[in-house]
Amino acid sequence: MIRAIIFDVVGVLQQGGLNQQLVAYIRTELKPHYRIGVLSSVGPGWLAEFLDKHQLHDLFDEAATVSPDGFVKPHPSAFLHIAEQLGCTPQECVMIDDSPDNCAGAEAVGMKSILYTSNEQCYRALGKV
Repeated sequence: MIRAIIFDVVGVLQQGGLNQQLVAYIRTELKPHYRIGVLSSVGPGWLAEFLDKHQLHDLFDEAATVSPDGFVKPHPSAFLHIAEQLGCTPQECVMIDDSPDNCAGAEAVGMKSILYTSNEQCYRALGKV
């Protein structure tokens, strides 16, 4: 059973600006039912500024850029860390990312993944999970 959905920032939530349509979908369709996380390889300062600028702190239950041992995605430690922060096993998580390598990293630890290409494709893929 899926309990958490994790989003990449650059390439998914930010595409030349905030992906307003996806944020609205997360807020209305996903947040009431799932824990929501963000996992990005950008620096922690940049991520905090992004969340502040767009007033998104309430949307995400957890936000991470690196694992405690210093690894970023696609290293398995990064995915294990965000799952732990969300209080879930990796098997209870779905990672949405625009990088095939990052999706493979998530799957290597037991997460499901969705290779993001568009909002509509993402909605359909989530509907199947």
